[in-house]
Amino acid sequence: SVLWVSPPIAGIIQGTPIVSQGIAHSGRFLFVNSNVELSNGKVEGFFSVVSVELNGTQFFREGAGTERAQDRYPYSALGVAHFPLFGNYPAGLQNANDLLVWMAIVDDNETGYLRAFQIPTRFDDSGDDLRTFRLADLSFRSVTAPTLSKNGLDLFVSARQSQIWGWVQGESFTKAPNVLVELATNATNPSQPIQSAPVLSSDEARLFSASSANSFA
Repeated sequence: SVLWVSPPIAGIIQGTPIVSQGIAHSGRFLFVNSNVELSNGKVEGFFSVVSVELNGTQFFREGAGTERAQDRYPYSALGVAHFPLFGNYPAGLQNANDLLVWMAIVDDNETGYLRAFQIPTRFDDSGDDLRTFRLADLSFRSVTAPTLSKNGLDLFVSARQSQIWGWVQGESFTKAPNVLVELATNATNPSQPIQSAPVLSSDEARLFSASSANSFA
């Protein structure tokens, strides 16, 4: 039977909502991105935390343009590392809670960025200390969720021109990616982004991805 029905979240949900895990917060929260069309016709991404214990109450909500109006872009779906060693960015170095990372979806001639969220290590249940963190600026366009390693230290994103960019060997997610793999491009539209996220093998020794030409590598 249905336990509760949450109030509606504005906009179009991006990807699959993520359920919190870990000892302290397992099953307590749902994390979700949505994109909302504004009155000026632009679309802004919103990150929301829904409380399971409060029957689906939207516990926290933050828009892409909250800190800076020029950051007001749509959001991708969420990528997650449920049991990271720590958040691989300066504010997350002591935090082993669920690590959520996502992309701002921009046009080809615009600068995109990564954002991240973790429940704070000293979470007081009020929600007053919740916030997202802006990570690296990106010179490429991506439309899919990022892929994180289980330990949360490696990150991969698919991009335009059939590219895969990555942060590996402990490179901070606030810095530029240090890996680039170029796959077969779409013959009709070479700049077309890859439309699916890359996936790691179960032992994380290999990364697999479709290309913009629908081949696999």
